[in-house]
Amino acid sequence: MARKHALQKLIESSDTELKIRSYSGRGMFGKQCLGIDVERGQSIGDVFAAILEGVANDDSVLNGQGLEEAAEAFRNMSSDNMGLGTIYYFPNVRYIEDEEQDDLEEVSGLRNIQIMSLSREGCVELLEHVGIQCYDSETVDMLREAVRVNVADGTIAPEELEAVAV
Repeated sequence: MARKHALQKLIESSDTELKIRSYSGRGMFGKQCLGIDVERGQSIGDVFAAILEGVANDDSVLNGQGLEEAAEAFRNMSSDNMGLGTIYYFPNVRYIEDEEQDDLEEVSGLRNIQIMSLSREGCVELLEHVGIQCYDSETVDMLREAVRVNVADGTIAPEELEAVAV
């Protein structure tokens, strides 16, 4: 099972009602990360306060470099306005549900070989088929990584990969 990021542990240990979930932001090609839903009327200050309260209430949440790990996540934070609220998301922090297994580790060696053999056109075909826009500026390696992540999370079915990789 994958390890929860220190930031997710802090949020979950806070006494507030922060809503966290898996989210895929701009330019993430369907890759999922930790997101915090903030309703209209709440501010990012409310989020920071809740996280700090989590540290104050249970300093055992952070071990070793946990605080540095959380700080780094905030340095890379992004946001999307959702109309009735905002989602703050952390592209480098994977959201882990308690029962979730590390899906990326379950992608078999055969799948990795299939993905690494994909042409640029094959990657674009697979990604655009599931609604992910591809750009000319993206390298083949970037597109292959996007395919790998989307196969691992089930967005791209293994059968679709096999059909294109042949």
